[in-house]
Amino acid sequence: MIGNECLYLVSSSASERYVTDCLDVLALPRGIIQHFRYRMKYLDPELEELIPKNPGSLPSRLQDVQVVVLFVLAQIAPGDNWPGDEWQNPSPHVPLRCGRLVDAYAEGDVAHFFFAVEGYVSYWRPEGEAAAPEKGPRAKVKGIVGKAFARLAPRLLEGGQETDDSRDFQSFVKDGYVPEEWRTVVAGTTPLDVTYQVIFFRVAGIFSEGPVNGRSELRPVPTQQRHLPGWPIAEYSLRPGVPHHIKVVTHILAPSPAALPGGGLAELRLDANPEFFETPGATVARISSAYDLWYWPVVPRIGSPSRSQLTITCHHNPPSDDDPSFVRAQVISATVTLPVVSANLNSKV
Repeated sequence: MIGNECLYLVSSSASERYVTDCLDVLALPRGIIQHFRYRMKYLDPELEELIPKNPGSLPSRLQDVQVVVLFVLAQIAPGDNWPGDEWQNPSPHVPLRCGRLVDAYAEGDVAHFFFAVEGYVSYWRPEGEAAAPEKGPRAKVKGIVGKAFARLAPRLLEGGQETDDSRDFQSFVKDGYVPEEWRTVVAGTTPLDVTYQVIFFRVAGIFSEGPVNGRSELRPVPTQQRHLPGWPIAEYSLRPGVPHHIKVVTHILAPSPAALPGGGLAELRLDANPEFFETPGATVARISSAYDLWYWPVVPRIGSPSRSQLTITCHHNPPSDDDPSFVRAQVISATVTLPVVSANLNSKV
């Protein structure tokens, strides 16, 4: 990392889309690039001055700068200027995950930020140790962002090591996630008040299967960045004909999936292009406990198209369209898309 600054990027509960942006950040495997965008008026003025007009031209102050993604409960009430857009932020900011800025630029009145996700912000404490909120991640960033939704400020948090990802992910769900904060409260619209019950899941990565010392083992496949002008992405290079496995883990706070809205019918699904992949195993998994773990097998076809993607989504019973209630609970989760490329493809293409 260069320097001692950090780019804080905030996503709020102002809409369901903003909430799922945060869930996506928590679910993505290391190295995948996430894209946040903001109206320029929501940037801190100092940061606004630094944002270049063209992709690929970051000033030195922003090159490889650490990113911390935060969530905040934001709500609005009608007033003289209703509907207006002056959101109130009554709750503390919730640090989620760290990353590294890959590119940023302004397109008209919109600022685009592309960052590669890295370690989770840990809420872990030794078993039996009392919580100390005045010393935790929230306390460290209290007041650091202010009213801006994107700001450069001192670096106060570090992402954990890759070996700690499972522990740190679980520690966030246990101690960092406060269900009452994950809601959309917008007076004057329908629905007025939705409390989200989150199904957290994490894609730990893609692993290739092969023989090692006479037995089959799984090796992690690293991501490779490809810098398209204005749209940097990170891809997995997979070998045709070789079995690969996608590791997926879930975590929910409910004692069982049956306690969630919809009666526990939630499931994860893998969408894989049949022209690119064979799927010798199941591509649908029912969420059956507070913790689940799967390795989904996929085999890239020999002679397949050069590029494709794998998508993992959570399906659950949505609220009824004819439900007149303005106050309700709703299950929500992430969507993860993993770009993939045939290992036979020339890396310069």
